[in-house]
Amino acid sequence: MIDNPWGNNSDNKNSENEDNNAKKSIKKTQEKVIDYMKFSNKKQNNHFGMIYVVLLLLALAWLSTGFFTVDTDEEGIVMRFGKYNREVKPGLKYKLPSPIETVEKVSVTRVKKDIIGKITNPIGFSKTNYLGGDNDKQNETDLSYPKESQMLTGDENIIDMHFYVQWKIVDPKDYLFNIRDSKSENIVRSAAESVMRQVISEVTLSEALSEKRLLIEQDAKKGLQKIMDSYHSGIGIVSVGILYSYVGPEVRDAYRDVQSAKADRERFINQAQAYRNEIIPRAKGEAATLVEEALAYKESTISKAKGEASKFNEIYKAYSVDKDITKKRMYLDTMEKVYQNTTKVIIDKDIAKGILPFLPLNKMDNKQ
Repeated sequence: MIDNPWGNNSDNKNSENEDNNAKKSIKKTQEKVIDYMKFSNKKQNNHFGMIYVVLLLLALAWLSTGFFTVDTDEEGIVMRFGKYNREVKPGLKYKLPSPIETVEKVSVTRVKKDIIGKITNPIGFSKTNYLGGDNDKQNETDLSYPKESQMLTGDENIIDMHFYVQWKIVDPKDYLFNIRDSKSENIVRSAAESVMRQVISEVTLSEALSEKRLLIEQDAKKGLQKIMDSYHSGIGIVSVGILYSYVGPEVRDAYRDVQSAKADRERFINQAQAYRNEIIPRAKGEAATLVEEALAYKESTISKAKGEASKFNEIYKAYSVDKDITKKRMYLDTMEKVYQNTTKVIIDKDIAKGILPFLPLNKMDNKQ
C-alpha cells in the first residue's frame, strides 16, 4: 500500500466513507425523484381522463338540445346559419344544435282577425251598443277611428266603413322570409284599408249602405288576396266582412230626409205599378169580352140575314106561283105584327055609324 504523501491512511479511509455516503444519498434522491415523477404521471393521466369525460358529457348534452317537437297545427322552418334549409311537419324532429341550426315554428291553421276602422277593445265597450241602439251616435263616435274608417264614395260622399279581415298563413317559408318583420301584423291591415278604399270609390253612398254590401265584401277579398300573392307573402285571405257602415253624424239628418224621400218615391212607384197591374188585365179582359160579343153579334147577324134572305127567296118563289094568295098572306102577317101589341076595339059595322070616334091624345102621350 502506498502511503499518502499529503496525509496519513486514516484520513484516506474517512474520505472514502464520505464518498460512499454521498453516492448513497444521491441514489436515494434519484429514486425519490423517479418515484415522484411516476406518481405525478399517474395523477396527470387521471386528470386528463376526467376532462375528457366532462367534455364528452357536455358534447352529448349540446347535441341533445337538437331535439324539438312541432304541434299538429304548426309547421317548422329549419335554418342553417340563418339560411333556409328545410321544412318539417308535426311530430318529434331533430336539428343540429344552435347556433348551427335554428327552427321557427309557424301556426298554419289558426285564423287571425284584424278590424279596420275602429278602436279595438275600448273601455266600456258593449256588444249591444256596438251593434246599434239608442246611443248609436255616441258609440260610433267613441269606437270609430276616422283615419281608417272615413272613405270617399264614387258620388263624392264620405262614408264611415268598419270592417274586418280574417287571414291565415298558408306558406310559412314565404311568410317568414318575404314579409315578416317587427310590424308584420300591419301589412294585412294596410293592404286591406287600401283595397277597401278602392272598392268604395267605385260605388255610390246608397249602394255602399244597402244593396251592394255583399259585392263590396267579395271584391275586397279578391283584391286583397291579389296583393298578398304579389308580395309572395304566404298569407291566405279567409274572409272580408263589413261590420257596419254609416254616414257622418253631421249630415245624418239630411241623409235620412233624402232616404225618406227615396222611400216615398219607391212607395209611389210601387203603388202605380200595382194599379197598372190591376187595371191593365181588367181592361184586357173587358176588351176580350167585347171582341167576343162583337164576333157573336156578327155571327148572329149574318145568320139572321141569311135566314131572312132564304125566307124571302121562299116567299118569292111562292109569289111567282100564285101572286094573289102570297099578297094576302103577306098582308095578314104584317097586320098581325102591327096589331099584336096595340089596344084593339072591334065594333060591328052595322052599329059603327052611331058611335062618335074619339082619339085620347093625352093618354097616348103618357103611354109613349
